[in-house]
Amino acid sequence: MVLTAQNINFSVSRSQENTEFLFNFSGISERGLASHETAGIAFARGEIVFRSAGSQIRLTASDDKMRDVFSEILNRKIFAVPVFQTNVAYISPYIEPIAAILRRLIGKVDGENHASLLPNTMLYNLVRHVAYVWPNTNSPELSLSPTDRPPLAIRLALDYIYSRRGMVKSVHDVASHTNVGLRALETSFTDRLGIGIKRYCKCIMLRKISEQVQKDTQSLTQIASEFGVSNVARLRKELKEHATDHTRTLYPWEIYDLIREGKLKKRP
Repeated sequence: MVLTAQNINFSVSRSQENTEFLFNFSGISERGLASHETAGIAFARGEIVFRSAGSQIRLTASDDKMRDVFSEILNRKIFAVPVFQTNVAYISPYIEPIAAILRRLIGKVDGENHASLLPNTMLYNLVRHVAYVWPNTNSPELSLSPTDRPPLAIRLALDYIYSRRGMVKSVHDVASHTNVGLRALETSFTDRLGIGIKRYCKCIMLRKISEQVQKDTQSLTQIASEFGVSNVARLRKELKEHATDHTRTLYPWEIYDLIREGKLKKRP
């Protein structure tokens, strides 16, 4: 996907467990193509790579590094790799400042030591800045105002439950991975989602199992064993009930989507 803002073309793509941001600056094309120093500049720091070739700049970050970036931005662990999407109205005002930073970096290259130009923290912060203003699908609460985002405790709980595919030891285990006590978490959780923590965990597990069954690559006995369920007959019954249950069992990002659309309560 390619977006155009004034004299800058910019795009994002994923390949080989990396996210690549590509910027083309028409305003520096002649200088870039004429300069030997800017023909092939590359800095690699901690799974982040900055490459310049004439008027084109590529900023690449590994999946692990992108998860680290969003974990820091959102103050919670990220399990899914952020997938970036088009949203011209949201990103356009921020591209010019990013472009200015990139132009300054290229401008410093002539006659300087390339290896010392971009220290670890500077390159990481550059990726962080790009990631923060570029909308994504797996952490959509970035597009919500801070007052509309679910409390941190709920976000931590949701992500922990999802990472465990609903297979948690107990509700106390869930609470231990948040910043509040069990009673406070239960109250906030039920008020926001209309379902208790224990029930939510069970529903997430059944939804995961249902998705596994639909892939038709394993027998129900194998899937039951994978999810720690010994009674297959009981599991069949629960899956049947789950299929007709009208309770919305939402994954974390689906919950954030509903909040944005005004279909779920934003505050207790």
